Amino acid sequence: PRSAASTKDVSSLYDKSWVNARSAPNNGYARQLQWDAIRGTDIPSEFVWKADQWMALNRAHAEAVASLPGRHLGGRSLWTAFRNVRASDEMYFPTALSILGVLRRP
Repeated sequence: PRSAASTKDVSSLYDKSWVNARSAPNNGYARQLQWDAIRGTDIPSEFVWKADQWMALNRAHAEAVASLPGRHLGGRSLWTAFRNVRASDEMYFPTALSILGVLRRP
């Protein structure tokens, strides 16, 4: 059986989310087909972020993202802001985390 110390060490891994994100485009493709494809009336530009395809959210962050429309957007869906965005999955989650205040610009 595991000792209490090793169980605590492992459980602390679940308290963290892993998102490798940036708050500015890194090339012309990203600028034109990702950042510029989101209208400022849908999402203010200071909240737009992009991450790698692979990310892991802890339970608290996942639940906050899932409840975002009801709690922070007056019931409006965030997905519609990404309808013309390439790689919208890479933009949606970090942008949602930014709106929630989890991700902040340096």
